[in-house]
Amino acid sequence: MCTAWLLDQGHELTIIEKKDYLGGNTHTVDVEVNGIMHHVDDGANWFSPSIYPHFNRLLELVEIPFDWVPLSMTYYNKLTGKVNAMPPVTFRRIIQMFAKPHVLPELLTMNKVVNAAFPIVENHQTDMTLREFMDSLNLSQKQRSEFLMPVLSGVWGSPHDQTEDFSVYPLMKYMVYHKPSGLKYYDWKVMRGGVRNYIKMMADALQNTEIVVKDGVEFVQPDPSTGKVKVKTSSGREFEFDKLIITAGARDASIILKDSEHLDDVKKALSKFNYYLATVATHSDTDFMPPDRKDWSVVNVLNKGKHSDATIWDGWKTDQNVFDSYINEGDDPKQLHHVSEWWLPCETPEFFRAQKALEKVQGTHNIYFGGDYTRDIGSHEDAIDSAIENCKRIWPESERLKQLTN
Repeated sequence: MCTAWLLDQGHELTIIEKKDYLGGNTHTVDVEVNGIMHHVDDGANWFSPSIYPHFNRLLELVEIPFDWVPLSMTYYNKLTGKVNAMPPVTFRRIIQMFAKPHVLPELLTMNKVVNAAFPIVENHQTDMTLREFMDSLNLSQKQRSEFLMPVLSGVWGSPHDQTEDFSVYPLMKYMVYHKPSGLKYYDWKVMRGGVRNYIKMMADALQNTEIVVKDGVEFVQPDPSTGKVKVKTSSGREFEFDKLIITAGARDASIILKDSEHLDDVKKALSKFNYYLATVATHSDTDFMPPDRKDWSVVNVLNKGKHSDATIWDGWKTDQNVFDSYINEGDDPKQLHHVSEWWLPCETPEFFRAQKALEKVQGTHNIYFGGDYTRDIGSHEDAIDSAIENCKRIWPESERLKQLTN
């Protein structure tokens, strides 16, 4: 959507979307509880004011309304019954830090880990795995298995048995740049009315763009002799473009291009990305929360042993039981409102090498790739950055590009 917004003033564009709504890895679920409507974003949802500079600038340019969320987290180990509400900024949480013997050691462990990860994140060091990082800190097995691993795999939504093989860089980036300073929460932005409202406002700003939904791309064929790219959709519609930007993930892009000719190097680059299926449930089941409501935070990680579930308390402002959770095999939330599935990249060191390989084939036969997975850690800011880079390649004179990047 951002790519179209950047190019719209100087080109005739067509957006082709397989789903029945625009926005890629964004999705808003409307949940009414006790007469109060909640707009739950179960894809991209929160946006940092510090490490989302281009997205924050986009909000200003398109005048997209947002609200603030004070970020807090509670870690609940269901196996031991121990609860740790972080950061310790309220009177209750400060008292717990000294009254409960496990709280302060866990906080000190997290502080040690965040401090050690700072130079890794600052230097964009992507080749060290979480396992290697924990080994370098001489963390005990208890610190690993009962605290750090459940927290990171839960928050990231990654498979518990694979998280140690992930690069420590993406796992720790948010924590490094959002370490609380003093006795206060770190505030994040959420879109008023849900991310759907932001996508709608972006679409409404387009003047020279045809939007096609519920009609995915099934076949792509570049013509090296003319430089044109032919596209066929599932409904049988055919298009011919001067340039094609594929913003689907590498997994879907590989499927779209599987029968295409003249793109062997592109297919090889895309094949280097590996994915896992993440399931997100929107529900009202308090069993996914700490047992004492006073310990609830905006983010809540529940350690069940074989896996961890991260649950967002979407009803924190209204004090209603509205949640969205990463769920795993065996989870069966009651009062279920909606379930979404997302294919997410395994952000191992190989993931970042795959990004570099894909960068080398950008523009092959006028085919480009965009989306969050193509840049850095795959955040929404990275999706915006991928749009910026493709605009620079195709139309660097874009006035909106200048406004967004200056």
